[in-house]
Amino acid sequence: MNNFRLIVAASCVAALAAGCGGGSKTSAAPAASGIPTAAVKITAANASTVAKGAVNSSQAAVNQSGQASAVGAMVTSSSNRRSVKDIALMNFARARNAKLSPSVLGAVTNVPATACATSGTVSMSMNDVNGDGTMGNGDSLTINFAACSDGATVENGSLTFAITSLSGQMGTAGTPGAPLTASFKMTFVNFSSTDVATNAKDSMNGDITFATSDDGDTTTGTMSGTSLTTVSSIDGTSQMSNYSISFSDTISTSGYGFGIGMTTADAAMGGSVTIATPTQFTGTGAGDPTAGVMTITGAGGSTLTLTAQADGTTVTQVVDEDGAAGSIAPVTLASTTWAAL
Repeated sequence: MNNFRLIVAASCVAALAAGCGGGSKTSAAPAASGIPTAAVKITAANASTVAKGAVNSSQAAVNQSGQASAVGAMVTSSSNRRSVKDIALMNFARARNAKLSPSVLGAVTNVPATACATSGTVSMSMNDVNGDGTMGNGDSLTINFAACSDGATVENGSLTFAITSLSGQMGTAGTPGAPLTASFKMTFVNFSSTDVATNAKDSMNGDITFATSDDGDTTTGTMSGTSLTTVSSIDGTSQMSNYSISFSDTISTSGYGFGIGMTTADAAMGGSVTIATPTQFTGTGAGDPTAGVMTITGAGGSTLTLTAQADGTTVTQVVDEDGAAGSIAPVTLASTTWAAL
């Protein structure tokens, strides 16, 4: 698997794919997305599979993008394996740099379908509060894609941006004295993005709220929402609900950190678990975490605890089938590695 460097927006177990056995026997009605939502019981028998599925599936939402600034004009992917965060911030940069002709300015402006750089079309509807022709505080923009390609990706469906706050000079990095900050909500409706080089496809429905700040060296922020369903040709289908992810990334030290809180349901797993990081994951550069603890909680209070070790390679696993208050003693499984996961 790719490096488990979940620096930004690390919904670390965004989807527990890999068909975890030993699940709850309780039948549950599927969510609107078709994913069962009953809690899955974690046992010693399926714990390693849960861990492996958790790490692999998380890449769909959180693979590090290697951007210099999460809110600046330039957001580029360092991997063909793009995350939900990568796609969201790339499109935010696109929207922020959008410039409308003065002839179509107004409170609500509909821009007819126009040709994309390589093929397909894109149309927009913009509520430009101050009428300056660019995205700013209080503005909203809906973009509709129809096989729109820029040569690197092909996008379909729609997404809406609603900007709560935005400061800093467009196209420039923030500084310690004047950080570049942004707060905005994105709503995806049948949105999909396909990587031309690899044909990897990611589809999304739901909402993401970002709050980010960049001082030219450190980018910090949160990513949260009520519901987000992703379908990845690489990582399968998952649904996050009531999720909140904090992150930081410092250029000068190459240090990163992230924390997670969410409930996630996965089609392959056949149910849901709740995820938390009682100790934030941290690491350096492109390496895997060297510290941090993740707790995955399933049915009946069952838990799986993953702890990153200082060597940046080893991960310990402890399963408790009935939780801290239960009579079954926790079981320490054989340690694994990020590479194995």
